[in-house]
Amino acid sequence: MEKIYSLTGFAEEKTENFKFTIKSYNHRFLEIYFQMPDFFQNLEQKFKNLIQEKVRRGKIYVKIELNSFQFPFQLKINKKLLKEFVLFFKEIDPKMQYFPFSVLQKESFIIWEFEEDEKILKELETGFNLCFDKFLKSREEEGEKLRKIILKIAKELKNNLAKMKKRLPELKDEIFSEYKRQIETIFENFKFDEERIAQEAALIALKVDAMEEVERAEQFTERIIEKFKKSKNFQGKEIDFLTQEILRELQTFSQKVKEKNLREAAISCKLLNEQIREQVQNLE
Repeated sequence: MEKIYSLTGFAEEKTENFKFTIKSYNHRFLEIYFQMPDFFQNLEQKFKNLIQEKVRRGKIYVKIELNSFQFPFQLKINKKLLKEFVLFFKEIDPKMQYFPFSVLQKESFIIWEFEEDEKILKELETGFNLCFDKFLKSREEEGEKLRKIILKIAKELKNNLAKMKKRLPELKDEIFSEYKRQIETIFENFKFDEERIAQEAALIALKVDAMEEVERAEQFTERIIEKFKKSKNFQGKEIDFLTQEILRELQTFSQKVKEKNLREAAISCKLLNEQIREQVQNLE
């Protein structure tokens, strides 16, 4: 059985010097955002390529933080830029006694110089791979939960449609008998061929016959169940299309059938169909 992945996932991993966090949310396309120390930016594209190989869509956030300073780097101040800022503020306020240090948080006064260390780079890549594997596992587990939920809803929808289908032949006979009685009552003083009256009543009953709509809705529901059982070449968009077709058939059914119980059953089916559609939005 092919794996089904949820669009939402979360994972964390810690190594000696780093903390990794990967999380994702529902999104129509694949968008990847990184937040990591500047001196490791050259690895961003490598990590992004790895994500693109495994993930088709979703909004993904990757955060890599330092949790230790046990590796070779130097922290320097950009003295030239700092001096220019001091002169600038003195021009604005010659009597300035205190420098607004809050500006340092927004400008590039701090320079990180990192000496590439093979051990540190290996730790960074290994930590990311471990976190990414956990992330994929979380999406898979969530996808499996959604599969079970959707299958349960789809089977309930199928059972409801089967009950509606069972009632329709009886309803058709009742409608035929009622229309035949009305025609005979209206034209009781005229001579009409019984076969002709039966034909007219049958034509009227046929116009309100909704068996085809129920059968098509059943077929679409069965395809959804089959997709989630086998999950071969699974596409969430295809399931979304099938739910739209089911809704169209149920709307036509409601226009044709006037019996209260069947109309209420159709509303229940629409609600179940909408639940399937909402859950499918969370699948890759």
